[in-house]
Amino acid sequence: MIIQHNMAALMGARNIGINTNLKAKASERLGSGYRINRAADDAAGLSISEKMRWQIRGLNKASNNAQDGISMIQTAEGALSEMHSILHRMNELATQAANDTNTDLDREAIQREITQIQADIDRISDTTEFNTIPVLRMESLVKVNGSNSPKDVSLEQKVNVTPPNGVPHNVYGATIDFSDVSSANISDMIGKEFTTTCTANCDQVFNFKFTDADTSTVNIQGSSMYVEIGINNPNISNGTDLVNEIMQMAQSKQSEAPFNSYTSPYGDIFIGHVNGMASDGSKLHMYAVSGGPPYADGMGLLKVDKLIDVEHTLLLQTGSKEGETIPYVIRTINSQTLGVNPLSVDNNENAGKSMTAIQNAVSSVSEYRSYLGALQNRLERTILNLDNTVENTQAAESRIRDANMAKEMLDMTKYNMLEQVGTSFLAQANSSVEGVLSLLQ
Repeated sequence: MIIQHNMAALMGARNIGINTNLKAKASERLGSGYRINRAADDAAGLSISEKMRWQIRGLNKASNNAQDGISMIQTAEGALSEMHSILHRMNELATQAANDTNTDLDREAIQREITQIQADIDRISDTTEFNTIPVLRMESLVKVNGSNSPKDVSLEQKVNVTPPNGVPHNVYGATIDFSDVSSANISDMIGKEFTTTCTANCDQVFNFKFTDADTSTVNIQGSSMYVEIGINNPNISNGTDLVNEIMQMAQSKQSEAPFNSYTSPYGDIFIGHVNGMASDGSKLHMYAVSGGPPYADGMGLLKVDKLIDVEHTLLLQTGSKEGETIPYVIRTINSQTLGVNPLSVDNNENAGKSMTAIQNAVSSVSEYRSYLGALQNRLERTILNLDNTVENTQAAESRIRDANMAKEMLDMTKYNMLEQVGTSFLAQANSSVEGVLSLLQ
């Protein structure tokens, strides 16, 4: 018999410690509901389940994003539905005005109502927003001021130009302002374009188009010039850079036919009827010095067509990873883009032309509503797919991470019993050495 080491008691104490620890873990799982409460519980399982967790949460948010997209679409579609009703009324009025049983006073009354309807279309376009985002118009990155430009431009706008001869001139023309273009939104210029030309008696144009290239190109057809500005050029990051690029492209062709045969005492560029150009930071001044009636200072007028930003693409994040998006094209829908402003119904011929323009506008609105409807259907299917993916991924994550409560209860009972048995055994092991005391009696 020995008293220094009670091996039976040591073994009992060790087993009690093991069972107590296992009981504590089972109790923790029962309390938390998770099989894995720390990385040590299942290192591989923890890594897999955390990956599934970010996917599940991302997909849930993507489903919410798609719902928000549907709400935005429904906002726009509701406004377009009202525009359809307005256009149908406008068509009724134009059809009525086309009838020669109407007097001039009758047609004036009809014209007044049509004018109010045009204003109402523009009001709907300007005020329809979702979360403060316009859904039927785009905030243009380019401001254009000049004669005969199609967007709110004074017909008597003058631009101040100081050509190389040092003599300043206030001339009729167009100022194209790129000051709102910055590194944050310059990519929105890609795919957009505008054209300048004279008001009458000429067919020369100066066309600007913005591409996703990293270089710019310029081509000449007759006495017209077509410039493509590569937005991804590392030297272009704002409106001033764009203006400098346009000026360089235009100046590079001054020595080539047919432009090398032209001379101009007023401007540093002479290209067809768009023959005066000057830059002022992010502003590009363009004007004409030949053709047409003798305007002030002998200058001609310019008009600017195909203004940019008639549509813009929003990206709806409908997945849990980068690039999993659905594009949503917002178009500018107003009386101008629909081609129903201006309209005249002062006689049968003009009223007939107005009827055709209105019917084309109805088709344009129908086309965009069809696009929105198809996009909404796509988003609804996306939501169904996302929710299905979340459900199945959640089930897989649960099998890895969640505790089997019945099994943990059985384990808890087992370890509790083993702990009690171990305690009883330890008591007996401790009492076994008491026989040594009898030897000392």
